[in-house]
Amino acid sequence: MTAINTDRRIDVYTLAILNKKGGAGKTLVATSLGVAAADAGLKVAIADLDPQASACAWADVREADDLAVISAVPNRLEKVQTQCADAGIDLLIVDTAPSADSGLLAAARVADLVLMPTRPGLGDLAALRDTLELINTVKVPKAALLNSPKTTALRTESSAAIVSLGVELVPVVFGDRVAFQHAFTSGLGVSEYEPSGKAAGELKRLWNWLSESMESR
Repeated sequence: MTAINTDRRIDVYTLAILNKKGGAGKTLVATSLGVAAADAGLKVAIADLDPQASACAWADVREADDLAVISAVPNRLEKVQTQCADAGIDLLIVDTAPSADSGLLAAARVADLVLMPTRPGLGDLAALRDTLELINTVKVPKAALLNSPKTTALRTESSAAIVSLGVELVPVVFGDRVAFQHAFTSGLGVSEYEPSGKAAGELKRLWNWLSESMESR
């Protein structure tokens, strides 16, 4: 695991989920990770920077009140982070909009860790490269999560391409599973929607990986 960002001094651990390409799975990852963290006993908030407010829409249909979802704008992120720290939030997840350079940079600058979900394919990998180039000047650990490769060969090729970009590859791959989308439209985390399913198992492994980073902070 890449060393944490020692420049951060805010008590709340901040995870920025970003990618310049839409449809990479950012909000699905943000909401399911938020539920996993809450299940682990943490106080969690999600800051939704996307004008489409997908995370906020998910929260609107969610019946549980175990985590907060906040509509935010990039130039207020530091204020949101400070308010979360004052409220005793343990984990702040920042869900970003695609193709919004200022928002991606703002999220990276407040983060302890940047997580970049990416799907396989030339366009997706090109977007990951562009995302890395955009935030390269921000001294924060960065990792990519491969999402929805349809074949083993595509998984192998895409993983190698990601590593060639010089970014850490999360040791978990999200399969092309409808449970993620069904959970999202139901206002659930995938671990709530299908607790014994493969998608829930993948999410659990991602949460364990993130927990190690948080514990080493």
